[in-house]
Amino acid sequence: MKKSVTLILTALILVVLIVVLIFASNNKSQEEASTSPQANTSTESDSSDTNTKSISRLSIGGTDFPSMTVEISDKQNGIITAYDLITDTLDHVSVNNSTLDTLINSLPDFSVDSLIADDVTDLSAYGLDQPKLHLVIDFYNPSIPFEEGSFPDITTTLDFIWGNELEDGKIAFMRTGEKSVYSMDASFLDALKEVATPFNLSSKFIELPYISDVKAIDITYADATYHIDVDEANASYALNNKSIEQDAFKALYRSVIGIYAELELEDKSEDTTPEVTITYTMQDDSTKSAIFTQSTNDEYYQTVLNDSMIVGCSKTQLSNLKTTLDEALNASA
Repeated sequence: MKKSVTLILTALILVVLIVVLIFASNNKSQEEASTSPQANTSTESDSSDTNTKSISRLSIGGTDFPSMTVEISDKQNGIITAYDLITDTLDHVSVNNSTLDTLINSLPDFSVDSLIADDVTDLSAYGLDQPKLHLVIDFYNPSIPFEEGSFPDITTTLDFIWGNELEDGKIAFMRTGEKSVYSMDASFLDALKEVATPFNLSSKFIELPYISDVKAIDITYADATYHIDVDEANASYALNNKSIEQDAFKALYRSVIGIYAELELEDKSEDTTPEVTITYTMQDDSTKSAIFTQSTNDEYYQTVLNDSMIVGCSKTQLSNLKTTLDEALNASA
């Protein structure tokens, strides 16, 4: 796993140790339960335990958050652990790992300020019957191998809900299904709301096919057209019937697939006239197209991300791609 993700996950696992200490104490007195335990990150046992767990699945929901699940992908690239995003409208789309880092870093540390009440049966008194946030995290042991296409065994699960915001910047929360309600600092909510959206978490690349799956690419502008032939098996490539060296093609290909969404557009334009079209013809002769039209924001073209989000790509991106294509043509002349 990427170093930044690993460090964050390691810190998060220490949270598990805190939570176990806090919420295993239901049979203790209120005085004992209201004391906030501190994680001892320097102990050998803690270090050994935290290095053997990673996130398998993370689900977020509640009245203040869109429902979404991030889970380990059944396809891994062998370098950075890959995750998928699932929502009501997104079916296992790739997750932006950098944003996932930010999301994990925005999660609360579960430090308890005090025990509010024990043996609670009426959750509505604390807003926990319709929680602002419901968070479930499943962990697995990365040292135990699992087959590609399958999911690792879950070793630990955190399941918590957050309700009413209280005085002094606190918020009521509890472990789902238990009866003790605690309070904690509510300041994490703003940062979490900012990052925990389907657009922020999903990969922003409009189309990202593997070179080996592509047979041809057609790119159309109002005043120019480009046709790229791809024969990855024989390392043979051409742009408008002009041969391109492999290294030059790989750089060009990265520019083509590198077109990405920069923002989610709030207002959809009804202008469906294509300004730029990128069409990939796959080895099985199926096609994938990215169509860029005028948007309600003059700086961006409108297109669709993951078949569901209306997004904007800056006109500069597509202009720069045209320049790159022209330079590749000139170099191959």
